[in-house]
Amino acid sequence: MKNILNSIRVTKLFGRYDYLINLETWDNIAIIYGDNGRGKSIILNIIFHALACGINRGHKTWLANCSFKEVYMALSNGAEIYLLRDNNLLGDYIMTLKQGKRKISHKFITTQSPEGFDITEAGIDRSYLNLIQMQAEIGTHIIYLDSNRRLFVDRPSIKPFDMDDDGIILMPNGPRRTARGHPIISENDSDGAIKDTGAMALMSLRRVNSHFNKIASIASDIGEGKIHHIYAKIISDLAGTSKRTIETIKVTEALNQLQIDLPGFTKYGIMPQIDFDQIINKYKNAKDDNKENIDKVIEPFIKSLRERMSALKDVLDVIDGFISSINALLLDKKIEYIYCRGLRMITTDETELHPAKLSSGEKHLLIILSSLLVSGESDGLYIIDEPEISLNVKWQREFLPLITGQMKMKNSQVILSTHSMEIIGQNRKSLINLNKEQRHA
Repeated sequence: MKNILNSIRVTKLFGRYDYLINLETWDNIAIIYGDNGRGKSIILNIIFHALACGINRGHKTWLANCSFKEVYMALSNGAEIYLLRDNNLLGDYIMTLKQGKRKISHKFITTQSPEGFDITEAGIDRSYLNLIQMQAEIGTHIIYLDSNRRLFVDRPSIKPFDMDDDGIILMPNGPRRTARGHPIISENDSDGAIKDTGAMALMSLRRVNSHFNKIASIASDIGEGKIHHIYAKIISDLAGTSKRTIETIKVTEALNQLQIDLPGFTKYGIMPQIDFDQIINKYKNAKDDNKENIDKVIEPFIKSLRERMSALKDVLDVIDGFISSINALLLDKKIEYIYCRGLRMITTDETELHPAKLSSGEKHLLIILSSLLVSGESDGLYIIDEPEISLNVKWQREFLPLITGQMKMKNSQVILSTHSMEIIGQNRKSLINLNKEQRHA
């Protein structure tokens, strides 16, 4: 695992506070703690909006309405992001991206209205396009769950915008608009902010289901490829006069072990059920003069099952880890996954339950753990504001171990803010206390 964002420095936040925050933690989880009014949520918002590269989603406008003098962010890939104002704490600012010898700057010009500051169309020029392009190239997959339980998603794109023949940006959602900290798009669009936690929970289940099906299919194909070589050997052996290479007792031991191991795979439908008792009995009772030919089939049969299990072992661990983590916390309900049927929520009497019917705490946990799970294919930054909202004390205590479990073998980083002593007490090594980091500007 590795960090994605190494540090952030904020100067004159609200005109009062200076912060220098080191986010390089041993477990890729940074916990920001501090009294109310210190700027925990604002710092998380700055991180998200400064890193997000989506066009027409209000990121740059939000920064124009945030009170600071200067922001500096250092990424693990060597990139640096600067936000700088000349005199004021609101409105116009210069954004600079730097990586190695490459450096791009753009000044965002604003106009003020009773509602706040808006980015002017005059500021959308070639330097802006170059800035957005570089931001997409150095960026990472970001998921932000704010304290109002709105889900924001930003995925870097090789081509973040289109232009017409005159070099005018073709906005993906119609005319450019701004957003002063409000949901960036409709609650049904998974590329921006989703307000409806029921819809978020349903989307999370669907994403996990697609992820399980995808990795199971890929692993199964790998196993199939190896099985083809095994059955090529069967043809060769049957065509020749090779002698027995496996003893009866070893065959039965191997089949007994497969009988023990297979149910872990069959319960999710990623391997078929096999009646090993019948196979073992038939083999034991076979005549000795037939066993030489039977061995030519039984030996590759055993090897093929082992190859398939080996290919699917990591998939089984992923599915088991997610299902067991969720189900350990649920009461009178559980998540069930069958490859041919998909992922679903059911009650103890096997009645299917729509995710919208879950409690707010259950939905929040499902959303967070699902997002972490499906990040395995790429680096991801997860920003969570006050995860303790809607979680009982027991769940707060178990929150970080759950997060850590889902982050194993992933290049993901979690930055969260909290007031929960249950969460803080779990990992003081990763604690960033704004009361101590803060210096009056």
